[in-house]
Amino acid sequence: MKKYAVIYARVSTDEQAEKGHSLPFQLEECRAYANRMGFHVIREIVDNTSGATLDRPGFTQLESMLANREAQVVIAYTSDRISRNYYDYVPLIGKWQDKNIELHFVDRGQSHNDLQGMISDGIFAMLAHTERLKILDRTKNGRLKKAKDDKKPVMTGQVPYGYGRIGKSRDAEMIIDSFESEIVKLIFRWYTTHEDGGPLSLMAIAKRLDEMGIKPRSSNVWQPNSIRMILINETYAGINYYAKTQILKDGRQVPRPKEEWIPIDVPHLALVDRATFDAAQVRARRNQEFAKRNRKHEYLLVGHIRCASCKLAMYGFRKWDGATPYYRCASYNNKIAVCWHRKRSVKMRKADEAVWKWLTSLLMDEEALLAGVHDMSEKREEELEPKRERYGYVVKILNTTSEKIQRMVDELADFEGETVKIAIKEKIRQLESEQRLLLEEKEKLEEDLAALEISPNLENRILEISANVRGNLPEATFEDMRDLLELFQVKVLFHDLGDQIKLHVSCELPNSEEDIVLSSS
Repeated sequence: MKKYAVIYARVSTDEQAEKGHSLPFQLEECRAYANRMGFHVIREIVDNTSGATLDRPGFTQLESMLANREAQVVIAYTSDRISRNYYDYVPLIGKWQDKNIELHFVDRGQSHNDLQGMISDGIFAMLAHTERLKILDRTKNGRLKKAKDDKKPVMTGQVPYGYGRIGKSRDAEMIIDSFESEIVKLIFRWYTTHEDGGPLSLMAIAKRLDEMGIKPRSSNVWQPNSIRMILINETYAGINYYAKTQILKDGRQVPRPKEEWIPIDVPHLALVDRATFDAAQVRARRNQEFAKRNRKHEYLLVGHIRCASCKLAMYGFRKWDGATPYYRCASYNNKIAVCWHRKRSVKMRKADEAVWKWLTSLLMDEEALLAGVHDMSEKREEELEPKRERYGYVVKILNTTSEKIQRMVDELADFEGETVKIAIKEKIRQLESEQRLLLEEKEKLEEDLAALEISPNLENRILEISANVRGNLPEATFEDMRDLLELFQVKVLFHDLGDQIKLHVSCELPNSEEDIVLSSS
C-alpha cells in the first residue's frame, strides 16, 4: 500500500534571487522524488516567507494535517526548507519521528531516527542556522553602513503612519503623506492640549477618528495601542533611530538598549515640534504611574481566566475609584475581536471565591491529593523523557566537540606550514561555533527540564501550602493562593448563559474539571 505524502516547499525573495530555488523548481523535484519512492502525494503546501520561525501559514497547515494523521511522509527539497532555525528544527524532527512520520529530502533521502541520523540532521540544521545568521549579519551590516553614511532612515518594512515611500531598494526614501500627516498632527493636539475638547484619552482619540470616518491603514477601526505607537514614535519630532534590535546566536531578534540605537536627524520629516512631542511623553508617563498607583485590588485570577467566546484574556477593572472590581473580557477594548457574549464581565469577589472554593475542595482529601500530584508527575515525566534524551545527546556531542578542538590545537603545534595552520585554525573556529550553539541549546534544555520537573522540593511545597490552606482557610495569604493556581496550572473559562454565568475550571490534577454556575447579577 502506498504511503500518503505531503510536499512542502518554501522560499524567501532573497534566497530565490541568490540560489534560484524557486517554488516551481522545488515542487517539480519533490514530485519526481515522490514518484521514484512510490509515495502518493495528497497535498502540496508552499510558504513564501522566511524560515526563521515555524509561524508560517503553510507550515501551520502541514502540522495540522500531520496531527490528524492524514499523511505518513513529508517531502522537502532540502532540510533548510523546513526551518533555518536550529532550535526549532531539531525538536521538530524528533517529534515527527516519535509519531512515525517519515521526513524525506530530495538532496539526501530519508532522515533516519538513529544516532547517525541524529548527528546528520544536527549538522545540517546547524549549517542552515549558521547560514541564516550570516545572511542576517550581511544584511544588518549593509543597513547599518547606510544609516551611518547616508544619514537618512533605512527603509525596512512599512513606513510609519503619516509617511509614504518613493524609490526602490537602497534608493528608497521616506516622504510626508499630505493627508495622513494632518491626522498625526490632530492626534498629538488632542492628546496634549485643551483644544477641541482635549486632552483626550487614547480610547477617546480612537473613537473620534472612527466617528470621523478616518481609517487606519490595515484595519477598519482604530485601536488605543495604534494611537499610543504614534505618540511615542520620535520620527514625528524629526529623529529616526536605527539598530533598535539585535540578532542573537539562536536567531532570535531582541531589543537593544536605547543608548545603543543610532540616531538619524530627519528635520524634514518632523510633523510636530519637540515641545509637543515631549509633552506627549510626559502625559504618557504620568498616566502609567497613575494606573500603577490605583491598582489597589489583588486580582486572584488574572492570567488564569479567559472568555470562552473570543478566547481573549479577562483583566481586572473598576469603573471608578471605590467601585466594585470586575473581571472584564478584553474584547471591550478590542474593536476587531468578535465576542458573542452579551455579558462580558463578572464580579471579582464572586469569581475568586467560587474558583478558590473549587480548588480547596481538591485539597481536602490528602490521600487523593497525593495521588493527583503523582499523576501530574507521571504526565510531566512523559514530556520530560524526549527532552532528557536530547539533553544527553547534546552533552555527548559537546564532549566530542571539545575533544576535537583539543586535538586540533595539539595538531596546530606540530605543523610549521602556514597553509596547513590556516586550515586547522579555520576548522577550530567552525568547531567553536558549533560548540557555542550546543552550549546555548544545553542551557535552554536545562531551563525546560527545570520548569517541567516536579522535584521532591516542589512536591513538598504543594503539600505544605495545601496543608496550610486546609488548616486555616480564612487566613490563606494571597501569595499562597496565587502559588497554588500557578503550581496546578489552573484555567478558568467564562461563559455567558443569559441570566447566569458559567465558569469552567480545570487544572493539572486528574478529574478536576468542573462547571461552576453563578447568577449574573
